[in-house]
Amino acid sequence: MIILLIVLLTITAFLLVLRFIQPELIYGLRRGLVMVSTNKAFIDKIAGRSNVEDVFRQLLMREARYETRTYDEIFILQDRIVKISELYRLLDLRRRLAKEQKPQVCIVELGGLLSNLGRRTEANPEHNSPVIKAGALLEYIGNGVRASQDEVPFEGEEEIDEWFIDNPISIEQVIELMIAAVVGLAHRQQAAKADVLDMRRAESLDLWPEIKKLEKRLRLLVRFQLQEKYKTEDAIYSRVRESLGDQGYQECLRNMEKVRTQAPGVALDFLEFVYLGQLETLIFKEWETFRAVFKEKGWLKEKIEKIIQVRNEEAHSRHISNDDKKVVIGHCSEIRKRIENFESGDV
Repeated sequence: MIILLIVLLTITAFLLVLRFIQPELIYGLRRGLVMVSTNKAFIDKIAGRSNVEDVFRQLLMREARYETRTYDEIFILQDRIVKISELYRLLDLRRRLAKEQKPQVCIVELGGLLSNLGRRTEANPEHNSPVIKAGALLEYIGNGVRASQDEVPFEGEEEIDEWFIDNPISIEQVIELMIAAVVGLAHRQQAAKADVLDMRRAESLDLWPEIKKLEKRLRLLVRFQLQEKYKTEDAIYSRVRESLGDQGYQECLRNMEKVRTQAPGVALDFLEFVYLGQLETLIFKEWETFRAVFKEKGWLKEKIEKIIQVRNEEAHSRHISNDDKKVVIGHCSEIRKRIENFESGDV
């Protein structure tokens, strides 16, 4: 007796854990059982066995609702809407046993879907667009019905309410309107997921390697061009100091000395500590020397300024759009390409 009681308590505790900690397991189990039962009822229905019509309808109404986190908008569009449409077809008042059937249950099911989607919908100003009013939708439906009966369209809005009182809207039409709302919200959820995916892709684009490659390429170019023009190291560094100004020059020296302290005995080149903004200054101060490389001053300035802007934003952990990252990566590539063309003689 004690052992049986312990077993019952263990089972109860396990079920409570499932119910309150892992409800998806219960929903998944129910979904599997319902699907097996529905398939059996469907086979019995095709085989002409008796007393399965009601079972089949009940199973369709119980079929896997949008209750778990694993069922997304694709499930709604491809599975649940089809099931509700099939359910309405079976419960249609125009079919036999009309008094015993309740097609309005489809409205309740769609209301549940709208409720779930509504809870997950977030306002987004980018999705605002011209609104088709509810009255205009009803006017469109009414005019469609009137046209099918060879009647003229409504002449004014005041006719619409009176016409729908005299000609109540069908349950089937209400279901179609609700399906349109469900599908529209499901597509909106898909769009939101696409936006999130774009953000994740943007986060996966690493700008630093591209910017570092560009800085390295520009340093080599600047050193080569300045050596060609000024010949001696003293003359080069004198010109660099003049171009950067004392403050910029001293900043580069401090960075170099910091590395020298951390790695004594390593040969360091001053230009290795001249970064993108300072490289830009050196190039424009010696524009006649670099004109043959980059051709248009405005072209180079626009691209370097954009790279510096985005680099600074990332350095301060600000959000950078995927488009901006792609633009910067493209700018880095274009600048390096012009340098490569110049060095290969393809100018």
